[in-house]
Amino acid sequence: MVVIFKRVLAFLREALAPPPPRRTGPLSPQEAADFFEEQYQTSLGYGQRHHAAGETDKAVSSYDRAFLCSLRMGFVAWSHGLGSPVPAFSEAVRITRLIRSQLPMYNHFPSFQWEWTSILCFLLEGRMEDGIVSLCRTTADWPTLDEEERRPFWGLLLRGSIIRAIHDGVLPAHWDEVVRYASARKDVKVRLELAQFVGYAKVWSSARANDMEGALAGVAEAERAFDEWREHSGSRHDMDLYLAAVIKCTFAEHPDWLARLTTPYVWRW
Repeated sequence: MVVIFKRVLAFLREALAPPPPRRTGPLSPQEAADFFEEQYQTSLGYGQRHHAAGETDKAVSSYDRAFLCSLRMGFVAWSHGLGSPVPAFSEAVRITRLIRSQLPMYNHFPSFQWEWTSILCFLLEGRMEDGIVSLCRTTADWPTLDEEERRPFWGLLLRGSIIRAIHDGVLPAHWDEVVRYASARKDVKVRLELAQFVGYAKVWSSARANDMEGALAGVAEAERAFDEWREHSGSRHDMDLYLAAVIKCTFAEHPDWLARLTTPYVWRW
């Protein structure tokens, strides 16, 4: 009886104890890294179980979350100096390849994952996979879209076009038309996102014309726009993979000019 009483008393003390103080500030970089690692492991496990059960929609959804978490893990490591982002980014690429090989019916759907993976492949391996690049839509598709499609997809087309420029050596057609369309929008987020694309294109076109001063200016413009976008959106851990890829592509043959860049988006791994 005494033992039972002591256990009940201990339970009541724990139950009636004041709750620990609530956290009010943002996660520290290490806490964010740990959080994304935990979410990645959980999502990957769910994806594997759903796939084994033949639940393909749920499997892809879980794998998508695992992909995003591994991407975030890389961002946190890169932006806060917690180590190399390569292991996390490599895992993101592995997840995409797993989806493409085991769930091929999803290869026909447009997805942010194809774009991110193309950029990651270029940074990690120095080349993009033709099969994944072919899934990225570009500004060449602009004339085929009606207004309902143009409004949400203009950014997707510009992102895909930067990927194509790196892969093919030329910007797809109708780039300027899409830029003019987006520039007429008044939304702050649209303005900041568009400024990033304009900066990427300036780096690209200037370097192609051997105007490396112009390329340096384009890097500064794109970086400034991304920093403003990150502050506006609250994505404080994010890093600009597109700018890193454009720099790697365009400055590869200009090491002296590359050495003049002080941006964190020079890929060093």
